[in-house]
Amino acid sequence: MKKIFLFLLLLILSGCTSKKTLQDLLDEIDLPDETIENINLPTSYQLNGEEVDAIWNSSEPNVISTEGVVTQGIEDKNVTISLILAYKNETLTKNFVIKVPGIGLENFIEEAINTLEIPEETNENIILPKSFMYEGKKITTSWSSSNQNALSNNGEVGLIAKDTFVELTVTGTYDGVSKTKVFQLTIIALPVAEQIDYVLNSIELATNITKDLVLPTQFPFNMTGTWESSNPNILQHDGKIAPNFTGREEVTLILTLNTGDRREFIVTVSNINNHLILDRTFSGEKDKVLINDNGKLVLEEGAVEGYYTSEIYEVLPYTELVASWAAISSQVATVELLVRVRVNNVWSKYFSYGQWGLGLENKYYNQQDTVAKLSDDEVIINNNKKADALQFRAILRRNTKDNDSPEVSLLAAALNIPNYTYPVNIDNISKTRDYDVPKLNQNVVPEIGNIICSPTSSTMLLKFKGHDFTDKDQEYEHRYIARLLKDYGHGIYGNWVYNTVGMSAFGEISYVKRMYSYQELLHHLDTVGPIAASVKGTMIGEIGRTWTTSGHLIVVRGYRIENDEIYILANDPNMTNVYEEYKLQNFMNVWRNIAYVIE
Repeated sequence: MKKIFLFLLLLILSGCTSKKTLQDLLDEIDLPDETIENINLPTSYQLNGEEVDAIWNSSEPNVISTEGVVTQGIEDKNVTISLILAYKNETLTKNFVIKVPGIGLENFIEEAINTLEIPEETNENIILPKSFMYEGKKITTSWSSSNQNALSNNGEVGLIAKDTFVELTVTGTYDGVSKTKVFQLTIIALPVAEQIDYVLNSIELATNITKDLVLPTQFPFNMTGTWESSNPNILQHDGKIAPNFTGREEVTLILTLNTGDRREFIVTVSNINNHLILDRTFSGEKDKVLINDNGKLVLEEGAVEGYYTSEIYEVLPYTELVASWAAISSQVATVELLVRVRVNNVWSKYFSYGQWGLGLENKYYNQQDTVAKLSDDEVIINNNKKADALQFRAILRRNTKDNDSPEVSLLAAALNIPNYTYPVNIDNISKTRDYDVPKLNQNVVPEIGNIICSPTSSTMLLKFKGHDFTDKDQEYEHRYIARLLKDYGHGIYGNWVYNTVGMSAFGEISYVKRMYSYQELLHHLDTVGPIAASVKGTMIGEIGRTWTTSGHLIVVRGYRIENDEIYILANDPNMTNVYEEYKLQNFMNVWRNIAYVIE
């Protein structure tokens, strides 16, 4: 009987024991009021032997994530963490407010710059950012090198003779507060043999010498050198043209370094100018114009009109010239180029290419006198005679003194010299050179497409230089450029001069050049860049159709030397797919030796 009573008593007591509720579980869960450490946010809990789902939300997930990861910011942050417990058909919520102390602005910047990495040693330039993003904040930086000869503040490795230890200091700044960090690294010098090769191969001398040379004797890596001329009666050892020399002769200049290594330079010395006259220094007479800090010819402050007259250029006898200029201009600031020529000691008048400003309807008309005439682009000497000198005049204008001045970069004259040769050594040029010039088809432009080969070519060159005109004409950028480059006097789009001065108005250095050999063309393509070429005749391409033109412009984008055959690579705006290739001889048969140069 006692056993039965005990069993009943235990049964009654066990039936009176209450189970743990969801609220009990929620009440037991607690989080710290303040932390800088990660906190544990379980995704589930146990209740009476069963699993309860836990869902966490954060009011500032970038400070405390829903996984409990704590990230300190600059300032103190109060974060509300919400917990939702879901069990069977019951859901309960609880909020916790947790303070995450800020690290302060200085510590934040220090953390940021500690993420920057600099190699411990290098012989290559280092990219030093001017700013970077850290935790959503933009940190600006400045850099300082303890040895500018070894490593510049811009991260450029210098030409040092031996390995050099450098301390590179970065200063990070945010919200007016700065912190610094010092990186220690070693700049590795080139091996001696490579230093010698660098010095010898870095020296460039013009192949055609028309004035005294400045021959360097001090070189990188603490090297020195001496020069010797094969014929001091033509070109002296110090690079000066011999006073009594007249003519055009080849001379070998020999450079000997203090290491004993040598290099020879073959130059052609002439005290008569060659076929391209460039005035970049503006050493002539100036009236209300000056040369600014960037070497550009501009109006004096307060002047609305000013004049520049170049020196007289004594040149090889020529029959024609094309004058051009490079200048930044506008609708309220223009440049007018004039040129005169001398024949048998008699000067022509100044022929004007008209006032030119970007955005204006620019124009000029044919002109002539008894000495010469200006016909379209070219100044042509009358009566089959030859001129032996020329002189530029430039007139700079602006509407008011408050308008920005036009800026002239250069004046140019491309000469047509009978029986003239210009040897260019191409032994060391690249076997292939192909510039990725954007392709444009002229014929897709309504109404004027069949007559805008020249501005289409100019547009391709400008786009190659990084310019974009889709904000001006979303459909056809070359239509926009064509209207800017049009010669409204002659009613043509193919004026050589207006195309080059138009390109220069966008900040480029461009001009008309006459080339005298395919070697000169290949050398230019290899060392400078693509050109636009004026062609006339039967175009025999390797890809598209054969056709004949009475006058056309294409972009020469490069060349390829393959199995002793030279191919000229081009963008022809008249071809459907634009890209074309020509065998060298087929190209030379149609090229008029005129090029739009864009440096």
